[in-house]
Amino acid sequence: MATESSGTLPWIERIAESFPHIPFDHFHQTTAPHLIKLRGSLVARDLVGAEPLAFVADTGISYTWSTCTSGLNALPVVSSGINEATTVVRLSEHAFSDIMNELLTPSGAVQTGRAVVSTGELSG
Repeated sequence: MATESSGTLPWIERIAESFPHIPFDHFHQTTAPHLIKLRGSLVARDLVGAEPLAFVADTGISYTWSTCTSGLNALPVVSSGINEATTVVRLSEHAFSDIMNELLTPSGAVQTGRAVVSTGELSG
């Protein structure tokens, strides 16, 4: 199979281009809070005890995913900055969009160097 000089397969890039670009900042400021409001309760039990996880885009913009415990439920919360994140993942906007479009898994992004865990570790 032919590859481009970047080491990627040309047909994979064409497939990715057919999906909408999901901007890192817009997703965290608008889409994520909306989804959390609508469906956060569906994952609340799974988040109990989860450590804060931060994402830093290549633009320098960062967001931390953490939990807010309310009774027995832990609702997801997205806040600007790295805050007290146990794990920090650095990635490009392109890699973030591919992950959100389910074209790339988070572990695949790390294994291929499209994302770097700069603090902590990914598990699970």
